[in-house]
Amino acid sequence: MPARLARLPHPWNLNDLAARRAAVKAWKVTQERREEAFGALEICLSYLAGHPPRPADAPDVLGDRFHDGFFGLTRRFAADFPTIQDMSFERIRQWMRDNTDLDVLFGPGVTDPPAEAVEVFGRGWLRGTVRGATRLVTEWLIDAVGRPRGHDVTTSQDGLRLKEMLKSAVPRLHEDDAADPIGAIWTLDRSGQLDYFTRLENDPALPEQTRETAKGYRESTEIEREIRNGTLSDQS
Repeated sequence: MPARLARLPHPWNLNDLAARRAAVKAWKVTQERREEAFGALEICLSYLAGHPPRPADAPDVLGDRFHDGFFGLTRRFAADFPTIQDMSFERIRQWMRDNTDLDVLFGPGVTDPPAEAVEVFGRGWLRGTVRGATRLVTEWLIDAVGRPRGHDVTTSQDGLRLKEMLKSAVPRLHEDDAADPIGAIWTLDRSGQLDYFTRLENDPALPEQTRETAKGYRESTEIEREIRNGTLSDQS
């Protein structure tokens, strides 16, 4: 685990999604909490940028039987590894020994999960947790920078900081991960980012899926602007 990710604080480091959401829900919005959340978001975005998902055409070293059966074991895994800091290669390998049928998964006589299988599973789980934490901390910050209600998040210092952090991350993220930050930027300032979405859409250096996501938000922004101005045509 990268040293910086190992510093991801509670509750963003919780492996159990329900526990993470419950802990975050109990947070009161203070400037100290905002700073903690900004720090967590920076760590999460940096990790995702440096650790893209496993290529779709990569060999499936775990196999269908593992994937089919693991859904029933997710609660047990999260209970045995409450935080990402509890995870390690050897601990995950031992957990697979204790909780899976190695003969069925990897062949008769196999007593140890293959190292590649342990690595792929551990990294996949870790990445999923970080991606979920990224989404949750972004949602929390969007709400937090809007406190008190009616606060103009488009011009507030924290609102601008959040937008710039997300914008900085988008070009570095895999296309599967970029959609959430782009959507968050639209949520924060849905009428003021038309030029930004247009630039993303027309940036040849970005993955096609990222550009398509930006196109969708550009079109939504234009439609909302036409509705406000009363210029939306019947063909729109």
